[in-house]
Formats: sequence, C-alpha cells, structure tokens
Amino acid sequence: MDQNLFHLIPRKVTIMRTREDLQDELERMLGNKRVYFQRPSSNKISYPAIVYSLGSGETKFADDRPYLHKKRYQITLLTLDPDDEMIDKITMSVELQRPEFNNHFISDNIHHYVFNLYY
Repeated sequence: MDQNLFHLIPRKVTIMRTREDLQDELERMLGNKRVYFQRPSSNKISYPAIVYSLGSGETKFADDRPYLHKKRYQITLLTLDPDDEMIDKITMSVELQRPEFNNHFISDNIHHYVFNLYY
C-alpha cells in the first residue's frame, strides 16, 4: 500500500471508561449506594456492599507502541447471605465485560466474594 494513503484509513478510537463509570455501574447493579472505592471503617458498612480497588492493568502494543490500556480493578462483594443474587449478577454482567471470580472467604461472619475486572 502506498504510504501516502495511510491518512485515508480510519483509525479505531478507543473510548476509555472512567472509575466513576464503574462506580455508577456497580451502584446500579447493587441497587443502592453502598459501593466504596476507599473502604470506610467497618462499623459504617451496611450489607450487602461492594468495595473495589485499583490493581494492575493490561496494555496492548503494536509496533512497540501502546495503543490500549485497561485498568484492572479488584471488586469485593461483602454480604451476609452466602447465596446472594449479586454473585451471579457480577459474574454474568455484560456491562462489566468479563469479570472473573477469584476467591471467596469469610471474615467476621461476612462473606467476601472477590472478582477481578478489566475496565
């Protein structure tokens, strides 16, 4: 292909979603505002709730140049119900794009379901 024609090829524009977009989506899924980026003191949390944090990320390269970066978030569902419907809502979410269930543990009789998500 003639190098002078490259300007005619449309470029793919990747719209990056923000942490605030993730916050809004998690609140919508949970049905309340108990979604925390920075965890409040434990006596202030009502359940169910979601606590999430920024982890590593994934960068795609072409010709040794980055063209896409997605941030990885760790999302933890905290619930008193071991069969909470939110487990399936998060796992099967189309909006969150491939959340991966990572771990489950119980602390102080509260179930913690941990997911990893690139957003």
